[in-house]
Amino acid sequence: MLQLQLKVIIQNQKLCWALSRPLKYIGLSIDE
Repeated sequence: MLQLQLKVIIQNQKLCWALSRPLKYIGLSIDE
C-alpha cells in the first residue's frame, strides 16, 4: 500500500515538473 502511494507521488512530481517548464516559458514570454 505504501509503495503504491509512493509511486503515485513520484508520478505526480514528474507531471508537475513536466508542466512547470512550459508554464515558466509561457510566464516568461507573457512578462516580456
